[in-house]
Amino acid sequence: MKNTKHIIFDLDGTLLDSKRCFEASLVEAYGRDSEVCYQCFGLSETHILQKLGIPTEQRKSFVEKWHQCALGQPCYLFDGVESMLQQLKARNYQLAVISSRSAQSLVWTLDKMGILHYFNNVYGEELASQPKPSPLPMLEYMQKHGVGANDLFYVGDLPTDMQCAVGAGVGFAFAGWNKSVQPTSGSLCFHSTTQLVEHMDALLLDLGEGGFAQKLAKGMDYFQQKVALLNKLNYFPVPDDDTGSNMAHTLQTALFAHAQNPNSTFGNALLASARGNSGMILASAICGFLQEIDHSHSVGSALHAMCNQAYKAVLHPREGTMLTFFRQLANGFCNDMVANVGSFQQLMKSALLSTQTELTGGRIDSGALGVFFLVEALLGLTVEVEIDTNFYNQPMQLEFCYCTELTLKPNKGFDADGFVQEILPLGNSINRVFVGDVFKLHIHTNTPCQVFRLASKHGNLLYTKIDNMELENQPTSEFASICVLDFAQGHEVFPHLATEYVTSHNLNACLAEKVQRLNCPTLVFCPHGLSISLPNGAFLVRTNGIVSALCGLLVAVEASSVETACCNSQIACDCVEECSQNYTLAVCGKQHVLDQGVARFNVETNKIFGGRVKQ
Repeated sequence: MKNTKHIIFDLDGTLLDSKRCFEASLVEAYGRDSEVCYQCFGLSETHILQKLGIPTEQRKSFVEKWHQCALGQPCYLFDGVESMLQQLKARNYQLAVISSRSAQSLVWTLDKMGILHYFNNVYGEELASQPKPSPLPMLEYMQKHGVGANDLFYVGDLPTDMQCAVGAGVGFAFAGWNKSVQPTSGSLCFHSTTQLVEHMDALLLDLGEGGFAQKLAKGMDYFQQKVALLNKLNYFPVPDDDTGSNMAHTLQTALFAHAQNPNSTFGNALLASARGNSGMILASAICGFLQEIDHSHSVGSALHAMCNQAYKAVLHPREGTMLTFFRQLANGFCNDMVANVGSFQQLMKSALLSTQTELTGGRIDSGALGVFFLVEALLGLTVEVEIDTNFYNQPMQLEFCYCTELTLKPNKGFDADGFVQEILPLGNSINRVFVGDVFKLHIHTNTPCQVFRLASKHGNLLYTKIDNMELENQPTSEFASICVLDFAQGHEVFPHLATEYVTSHNLNACLAEKVQRLNCPTLVFCPHGLSISLPNGAFLVRTNGIVSALCGLLVAVEASSVETACCNSQIACDCVEECSQNYTLAVCGKQHVLDQGVARFNVETNKIFGGRVKQ
């Protein structure tokens, strides 16, 4: 049905509310109020004449008299029919009528009702040797126009219409705007003419589960070209230069996961792949869109569902962000925009510009711009909009430094809202969503391991991630470092130290992802006894504990190459033993003082408290 080019209608009971007119005019032409006249609606003209016993030589004159009688009877189009035909015509569908009437009667009636000009073709009972419910009328139409069953869609009011379509392999729906229609169980039924247009729009745009993924795959190259710009424009909630990267990762990873398991829903693949604040909101929004458009086949309803899910994903929604873009798009959309692309492009532009608020310092929100580019990629559109990049790349002033994510398989009876209240004092930018029966959380915090420990009380942690946002927009170093933490043992991050982190939970997968993102030679500080699979480009430094790791990290920053850093750090780590008192580290000729006023380690709990390490 998504390839539909021809929409075919029955006439009586579908486009035309003609049953009373039909019966009254037939009774008048027949000359008596016979029960048989009320059994003829929906039958072919030939069948009606036979049923009434009209002699062959009198049939022509009887039909003419019948038509004259019909002129005096009131007959109406169903509500919304002409508007529906206008909208379908504007979308370049080929419109046709296939009816059991004679072609002459059809043309006369359509012309009388003022809708003949909408139809490319009109066929009566002469089209095929057998009338409906035989599939021959549909098959003859396909042969005449050189089209297949997938190119056609038929709308009627009677089971005989459905049998004709189904027998030819053609999609069918009942015209439920005729309130006397009784659709068969499980059949498609449009309860309004608007619903039919919305359904055809959904098929035309092909943005359901399968179509969305296919269009996204084709448009990803375009979106990837915009990633650097989106990262540069990243300002809210923190200017950490990763909005584009997170959105692209979310989309690309979901495409890969869906390709590996095509039986899974693409919406769930997106939610499972979501990374970062923008990725979580984007995945939630798209999931809402896909669920609704596959349910209602209404683009307008799907846009509202997209908006609602985006707002629900954010604990404290803020206007002037990508949320505003979703809301403006949903509220401003109308069905005519499917045919009038220019008006939809204007809506996209105005929705984007509406994110220039005090929250973003008068800038266009980078997340909203990412959605804007995604819509362009999906629909193959180009919308001209001027973007000022001169006042971006502001210095970072972060209240919370670590972008932290987790995926939790919760225990039975898990209270997601209650858990969010537990971690609320630990950070901001909290997004949460369920992926099936799995809970996913995003938070900006200074104590990511404490978040993980609290989460682990409510179920099994499946995935953890810590990104040091202070490093996100710093110049690329010749090499980077990653420290492995065991939050179950009370480990915590080193505040303000230039390193990235992974936890011992799901270590190898998280480590491989982190090294790939850093895209440079990387030192990995990992405790002895912990099994590790080292990715390409990574150098292993074994530590004796949390203090040993800190010593190795401090040595590493003094080295000029990753090889030297690896060698010197390992020597330093091997020389450090954990102790329970305050101490001074002498590293590379410099003293690194750790005391209660600066940073203090409690080795009994393997935890670092407060402040930053000074040299």
